[in-house]
Amino acid sequence: LRRHLRHLTNSGFDVHVISSPGDLMTEVAAEGVTVHTVPMTRKISPWRDAVAVWRLTSLLKKLKPELVHAY
Repeated sequence: LRRHLRHLTNSGFDVHVISSPGDLMTEVAAEGVTVHTVPMTRKISPWRDAVAVWRLTSLLKKLKPELVHAY
């Protein structure tokens, strides 16, 4: 995704990335994008999953993005 992030930033977009915390996020921030971390786990955990969804929803309401690319 780095080429894609670089292209969007160079095209004038205000790019934000949301992901779990980790070393990779430091590298992503070096591409000139704003990084937000939300703790998420890969294992199914109803309580942690609900908290992560609440945090993601709260952050998206705050950021009010025009476009969201997720996978």
